[in-house]
Amino acid sequence: FEFGALMAGALGLLANRFVERPREWYLPVAVVMIGAGACGERLPLLLIVVVLASSLWRAAGPGSARTKEAVRRSIAFGALTFVSLLAGALIASWTNAGGSIARVAGSTSQETFGQRFMAWREGLRAFSHHLLIGGGPGQFRSVTSALFPLSFVKPSPGEVFTDAHNFIVEYLTTTGILGVLALVGWLSVTLYRARGPLAVAALVLIAIELAEPLN
Repeated sequence: FEFGALMAGALGLLANRFVERPREWYLPVAVVMIGAGACGERLPLLLIVVVLASSLWRAAGPGSARTKEAVRRSIAFGALTFVSLLAGALIASWTNAGGSIARVAGSTSQETFGQRFMAWREGLRAFSHHLLIGGGPGQFRSVTSALFPLSFVKPSPGEVFTDAHNFIVEYLTTTGILGVLALVGWLSVTLYRARGPLAVAALVLIAIELAEPLN
């Protein structure tokens, strides 16, 4: 998963550069998106769509220069991204490694959402017993394992969640209210004046961490 997250964040760094100087950035965008297509993760695909929409909005939306050249380059950026994602998915399917598109097509609501919702619920239950300081850093599994119902354990014996798959729930469970306040305060100060491609990449990674493990 970490690879897919990095590829989605990298696209945020590349978008402006491509629109400004497309000839220099065709290859990096293609390589990054081939990697994203081959990685087999779903959420990075959603964030890639957001980055593409943001790029088109900046080129053609209200308050932009709206030059035909900027719009044309943004469309080329979107087309290159789509083709490269498809190429990565095809490469993964040829090597029997799956791929993002196949993963999306084969996913189920229970697999994608049900397990995460249950992990979040049990994490918040554990948090309710240790409100101020949580159960301890890295202790999500130890404080939640006994809380998962039999309906979760029976289909997948031995499967456990070592992470909440949501960084807010993870920090609430393991560091309590004090830890989350410190984390949110730090992120708020850091992002308050953030601008440009680095801010886009950071926001992409933060969004991904709302549904994926911190590791």
